[in-house]
Amino acid sequence: MSEARLARLTAAAGLGVVALFIAGDIVLPFNDAPSTNAAPIKVAAYVLHHRKALLADVYLNAVSFTLFICFAAGLWQLLRAGVLSGQPFATIGLASAVALSTVLLLGLAIAADVAYRSDTAQLDPQTLRILLDVTFISFAISGLPTIACMAAFSIAITRARALPLWVAWIGFAGAVAHIAGSLTYAHRGAFSLEGSVGQIVPLFFYVWLVAAAVGLLLHARRGGGPGDASEAPTAVQS
Repeated sequence: MSEARLARLTAAAGLGVVALFIAGDIVLPFNDAPSTNAAPIKVAAYVLHHRKALLADVYLNAVSFTLFICFAAGLWQLLRAGVLSGQPFATIGLASAVALSTVLLLGLAIAADVAYRSDTAQLDPQTLRILLDVTFISFAISGLPTIACMAAFSIAITRARALPLWVAWIGFAGAVAHIAGSLTYAHRGAFSLEGSVGQIVPLFFYVWLVAAAVGLLLHARRGGGPGDASEAPTAVQS
């Protein structure tokens, strides 16, 4: 496979992740969910009423983060190739992407189980709420591998110079923002599990994916190879 074709496919995977995220939010808007501090019976009623939408949302997001692994693998391949290699940071980015997706897929699996059994098992409302809390906590924990993923890939981009440097700077900004996103364990307020910080910070990740996709498409138009020669280091890196 040519480098330009790989760049286009990787860009398509990144944009697919964003599209599936938007579709999931349309199917089940995050803002409609009850607070994690709501009465357990209210949470159980919400899950039962939105059972099919919750399962659909989980499926779309599960496909999304599976596709993200494909995006990360393509980006890793592009950044590790050539004389101006982004290693070892490209590999750290890929490993962190797998860890991020694994944490989120496990959290989504718990949410799917709650929705799957909500109409037949008559789960205790308090147990159901705790299980959903685990899903939200997985979102917070995923902020840590997200920081490593975005930061490592951004460093690799600055080394390899295959993509525009502004893609890296957006990645660095997103990594810093996710420090706050990984701390959303308060019972109430902006830093609660479902608070405004947890809702806003992930948007940096999706903005970075769009930026990376644009950068990859620009790379493909050049036919692959390093970016602007005026930006490339004068010394060859080992």
